[in-house]
Amino acid sequence: MDFNRKKYEAYDVLPYFRNIWRGHRFNWDKDYNKIPVKTKEQLKEWIIDWARYQFWARCEYEFLMASWPFGSHSMTEEMKEFLKTNPDIDNYDDDLRFCNIIIRDMVKIDVYEQLMMNIDILVDILNDEFLMKNKK
Repeated sequence: MDFNRKKYEAYDVLPYFRNIWRGHRFNWDKDYNKIPVKTKEQLKEWIIDWARYQFWARCEYEFLMASWPFGSHSMTEEMKEFLKTNPDIDNYDDDLRFCNIIIRDMVKIDVYEQLMMNIDILVDILNDEFLMKNKK
């Protein structure tokens, strides 16, 4: 989500891997055989390494994930108690404390984590594109 323009932005990671593979970044030689990847398992390790380098904890492409229904029982009780004792959440400090109660029950998912959730699919796509082309 681009909060400045208030629009969702599609983000495709495949061009990043294609550019690295073809040597378009870091001044690598364009010879595909220079990359020490010959098997699908080596390709998987290569993808994991480069994904970690490029996408790990990049805040501009992450989201918070919460349980549904929202909130654990202990969080719900904490929220009820907070609202009883702090009815004026227009106050910045109270608002901040309330937000901290809410996000404490969430998990941050960044691009790297999303890639790792789908690593086998990503490896299959890039294996067909990279390694199969080299065998021809």
